[in-house]
Amino acid sequence: MFVMLSGRLRSVEKKTLVEEFGRGDVLGMMEVLQKKPRSTTVLAIRFSQLARIPEGLLNFIKLQYPQVGFRLVQLLGQYYTSMHRRMPYLPNLSLEGSGDPMSHIKNLHTIAVVPASTEVPLVPFTCELYHALSANLKALRLSSQKVASHLDNSVLEKQADFRLMHWLNVQEDTCPLVIYECDYTATNWTRRCLRQADAILVVAMGNRDPQSQTLMRELLSTNQDGVRTNKELVLLWPENTVAPTGTHKWLKDTYYSGHHHIRAPKRMFQWTSKKTRKTSREMLHPSNEQEIVEFYEKNVFWTVDFRSDFARIARILTGNAIGLALGGGGARGAAHVGIIRALRERGIPVDIVGGTSIGALVGGVYAGTPDQQVEERTRKWFYGMTSLWRKVLDLTYAHSAMFTGAQLNKSLQDLFEDKEIENLWIPYFCISTDITTSELRVHRTGPLWAYCRASMSLAGYLPPMCDPQDGHLLLDGGYVNNLPADVMRSMGAKRVIAVDVGASEETNLYNYGDSLNGLWVLMKRLNPWADPVRILNMEEIQTRLAYVSCVRQLEIVKKAPYCCYFRPGVEPFKTLEFNKFDEILAIGYEYGKGKVESLMETDEFNTILIGGNAQSRLHRQLSKTKRTPLIERSTSFTDLAAALSKIPTVRPVLRHSLSAYDQVDDVFEDLDFFDQSDADNELSQSDFNDASEASDAEADLVNRYSTSTPKP
Repeated sequence: MFVMLSGRLRSVEKKTLVEEFGRGDVLGMMEVLQKKPRSTTVLAIRFSQLARIPEGLLNFIKLQYPQVGFRLVQLLGQYYTSMHRRMPYLPNLSLEGSGDPMSHIKNLHTIAVVPASTEVPLVPFTCELYHALSANLKALRLSSQKVASHLDNSVLEKQADFRLMHWLNVQEDTCPLVIYECDYTATNWTRRCLRQADAILVVAMGNRDPQSQTLMRELLSTNQDGVRTNKELVLLWPENTVAPTGTHKWLKDTYYSGHHHIRAPKRMFQWTSKKTRKTSREMLHPSNEQEIVEFYEKNVFWTVDFRSDFARIARILTGNAIGLALGGGGARGAAHVGIIRALRERGIPVDIVGGTSIGALVGGVYAGTPDQQVEERTRKWFYGMTSLWRKVLDLTYAHSAMFTGAQLNKSLQDLFEDKEIENLWIPYFCISTDITTSELRVHRTGPLWAYCRASMSLAGYLPPMCDPQDGHLLLDGGYVNNLPADVMRSMGAKRVIAVDVGASEETNLYNYGDSLNGLWVLMKRLNPWADPVRILNMEEIQTRLAYVSCVRQLEIVKKAPYCCYFRPGVEPFKTLEFNKFDEILAIGYEYGKGKVESLMETDEFNTILIGGNAQSRLHRQLSKTKRTPLIERSTSFTDLAAALSKIPTVRPVLRHSLSAYDQVDDVFEDLDFFDQSDADNELSQSDFNDASEASDAEADLVNRYSTSTPKP
């Protein structure tokens, strides 16, 4: 069994991510307790320190200290509970980086910020990020100038690497989150930051040519520092930017597992203005850095804006993201717009948005449109769908579908223009059904109109959409997942607001026995004096069959602890009643107001979103930061002896001459520490097998203590 003291490990099976481990996590406990070999391979993402506890030693501790066994049982129960709650859908994350970009947020303690070029306002960016992160937890910002001023310049040299690493580990032990601000060049400090990082943010100017942003490429081409660490791309845009463009050029670098767009406040660029006559390179000077930090402490750190782009990326990085999942339901999807209005009025931010069918359309508008234009643009599209002339022009010979789909395509192109999914301000996805490979598809890049069209393609009415990237045939996502809250959860959302506007299935059906005569049903319907009977026709049966898996998925999502389930009362409205947009929107808004108020009363949303509490935390933290210097030496998590000294000693009844304290001293002399400094080294199955085989000395130790007779 292994205990993570510092660093980060990744468990993989056949190039697919299984789990990641951070500081304080335990590896191999299940295998040791069940006496089974490990089925996955564990890789070191960064420089890591582990404590190895052999099976024999663990058994001895359990015998002498029963409270340890009780704690192991608790951990075992927590493990199986988490496995039981794990959703059936989890996007595959391969080592090549084609998986989900937000599945690495568990237990993050260190973040390295790397500037892609000297144009990036690095110090203001890290100050903004520090400010956003500090609203939820205690954070520490470290730069080469700050470290050199606290220690000395020699600590940044390669010869003092071990001393610097030890000092940084102490800082990590005393602070939940450390932000490492790299230099503008590939210095020893920059490389050390990459070695210490659980996640790397590569910051670039979005309106610049990606080919000119060379620092990260240079670092990865010259050494292996940070090669396995999760790397997120952050693109900065001027505050008045309408919409990002050209993101696909940046994502050609395959080492990015995700991206974020940030509208940078003007104050970030005032240090590079003509008035100050300072360039980004001059920001390396400590006096300039101190000037910027003092400006932020005086003018920025006392306020909180939870709806800012920096606040969103902070919640995503710390695992506090709020997701909005919008379900399919045709015209009833107008209620989504009412829910969005209620969320906006109450100040609840949305960090990730996704949807199916009409939910994909409303989510796409919301993710890429200013708040005040969402209702206007959605209303225009809804009323455009009521045109009878459009439907007549789109009719065709029903070989694959009744309509050609050309009119719907044009309406979506007019709505979204040429927007790409990766160019939306808020991270977005939509769901479709791939009938070529018979699987669910999650779309996170590509033309927005095309994948919304695919997500809305109801079989029989519209032909399948040919995927612009691989040519696969795509149909309505509602056939496999009409409310993708579980997909949202797998992408890192801590709480998911799931809005269900699907049609309620009628269950009060007529019991006709074991056979059915169609003529009898027809006569029943034609006879005005006969009692009406409700019997499904062939189309209704096929539709219900198509949605069987979707209904089962919905029931799982509704019971999930992370899900805030919304069900507006829009059942009376039909799927194609697009002309009742305003009426349905009003129902969704009134329903949403009540649900949002109840959400704000929960402790979880209160902690994240109430501005006064966050401001108080910022005030207290800033005051402590001014009074308390960086820690030079302290009891740390990496000091296992110090950690053990905090455990209250329990004197067991022993049948030998050694005291309890002597036994503990003898036992923990066998505890084996080792460092994992090379990113290419692996903890393979054979390494974990060693944990299940006690050495002869340990076996003798256990045998001597358990069988010895008391002396007179």
